[in-house]
Amino acid sequence: MAYSRNRPGITELIRPNLKPLIPCKDGHSRHHTVLSKMVRFLFENRMTRHVLIILPAGIPVEKLKGSRTAVFSASFTDDWSRMISQDPENVERTAATGTASSLISNRVSWYFDLRGPSVHLDTACSSSLFAVDMACQSLRAGECSSALVTGSSLILTPTFTHFLSNLGFLSPDSKCWAFDERANGYARGEGFVALLLKPISAALRDGDMIRSVVRATGSNQDGQTPSMTQPSPRAQEELIRHVYQKANLPFDKTRYVEAHGK
Repeated sequence: MAYSRNRPGITELIRPNLKPLIPCKDGHSRHHTVLSKMVRFLFENRMTRHVLIILPAGIPVEKLKGSRTAVFSASFTDDWSRMISQDPENVERTAATGTASSLISNRVSWYFDLRGPSVHLDTACSSSLFAVDMACQSLRAGECSSALVTGSSLILTPTFTHFLSNLGFLSPDSKCWAFDERANGYARGEGFVALLLKPISAALRDGDMIRSVVRATGSNQDGQTPSMTQPSPRAQEELIRHVYQKANLPFDKTRYVEAHGK
């Protein structure tokens, strides 16, 4: 699978053409009062990025309209929904569709008129990588011609941070010491990402700008461990070996590994 990353430079050329995200009877958009902030960032501050990851690949945005392009969105928290639900009698009429994480992918599909599968995923810290895996599976199965994968995370309230702290998940010094004897928990982060995936044969045929090639993907679960949140080194090793076997790659060819935490 080939993917194209976004690049800056032409945001202002696109922004004037962005249409309202929640059309209302009076012709005005009211997303500023009810729309989830994660969706708002994806659209107001990152929707142009969605367009920008398409243009560098040599794909006119109009070419994707009505196509079998899939959308796999991923997120973890729902702080905004928790916040506005504190006063349910005074929320906007569109609160149900504006705050539901399940509609993040649907809103992207609706905005660009994309006709492929549209799925939102929440598998906690693995959400975005799981979305990439599912997008690749959909492409290989012929369910879509291309796929947009998005990930979003925002920390708007301290509530869930308190929940994680109570379980001892968070590092007291707010650092992730991955693969280090100093490891004492992890630190939460915020961010947004978008990838455009296509089969390598289609990308070459269409003359797209290819930024990287995904040789293989995979996912699994740890199974039964001493506690539900405790990982299984054996299960993770099995997954790594499985993906390398699918890609027909030897381990000694790997020069760089990016893992959870930093």
